[in-house]
Amino acid sequence: MGMVAQMIGGKMSMVPDLSFPMIDVRDVAKLHVQALTKKDINGKRFIAARKQTTHFLEIASILKENGYKKASTKKAPLFMLKLIALFDPEVKALLTSVGKHPTVDISDTEATFDWDPIPLKKSVLDMARSVEQALQPDNQA
Repeated sequence: MGMVAQMIGGKMSMVPDLSFPMIDVRDVAKLHVQALTKKDINGKRFIAARKQTTHFLEIASILKENGYKKASTKKAPLFMLKLIALFDPEVKALLTSVGKHPTVDISDTEATFDWDPIPLKKSVLDMARSVEQALQPDNQA
């Protein structure tokens, strides 16, 4: 959510070449409820994620196309990220993942549960609205 907050707030002027397995927290909850009632899965582990990894650029594009004008869809060059990493520990930690696009095998999860993930666009826009709501002055302590 922090990255989405930075994107919609215009604090991320460029998007790193990063992707990650993403899942909506509501999907996690649904899978947990199903796991409580499913027979013969005690002790088994399941991966809760979308089939395709989600690229930061996808998230930024969804935001921009839906009225979040401050969301940048410019890709950050690696040399710039390396320079920023000299001064920013968060960027430094991300460097090892730049350019890598991990995959996950969720075939066991799909075969075991009646689950269709919430569409990425809905997840991103709901998250953005949630972030906006949390950032409103009347919601802060």
